[in-house]
Amino acid sequence: MKSRSRIIRWGGLVAAVGVAWALSLGTARAGDTKPYKGTLMDETLVTLLNPGALPQPFFEQARAAHGPELLSGVVHLYTQSNVGGKGTAFGFEAVHAYPAGPKGIIAYLMGTETTANGDKLTWAGTIIHQLDGSYVTDIKFVPDQSTGRFAGATGVIYSMRPFPGGADLEGTITTVGATK
Repeated sequence: MKSRSRIIRWGGLVAAVGVAWALSLGTARAGDTKPYKGTLMDETLVTLLNPGALPQPFFEQARAAHGPELLSGVVHLYTQSNVGGKGTAFGFEAVHAYPAGPKGIIAYLMGTETTANGDKLTWAGTIIHQLDGSYVTDIKFVPDQSTGRFAGATGVIYSMRPFPGGADLEGTITTVGATK
């Protein structure tokens, strides 16, 4: 009888630890850093802009570093990510001459993804086009321009793999207000 009672107690303990471990796998607490995986799809150029038309300080710094843009515009995309689900995005792009780059250009990007519930995740940075069609990226999330569960979010997109009409993104994100 004692041995059966001991087995039941140990079995219950093991089961409780297993359930706690399984529940902890699917959630991230506020402040946790986790992988960011996203896809930008069906990129559509909404409008071309005149050089100097993007007034944000980010684009003014690009003009100061590289001169006037060769091309700039507003784009619309559909998005899917592991942190926001399905959504839409709009973005600004400015392409500058960059003789140090393999293809001679650098693109400055700023975009905002809006998820189905209205939360916004904003990112900004640069991509340098490589000869093999890939990009070298330096893109960061913009904490003071993100809202809802993404307000205050920080992190980076360290990989952008293009495909016709879009790109796959990978990086890390740390959220302040999210629980999953």
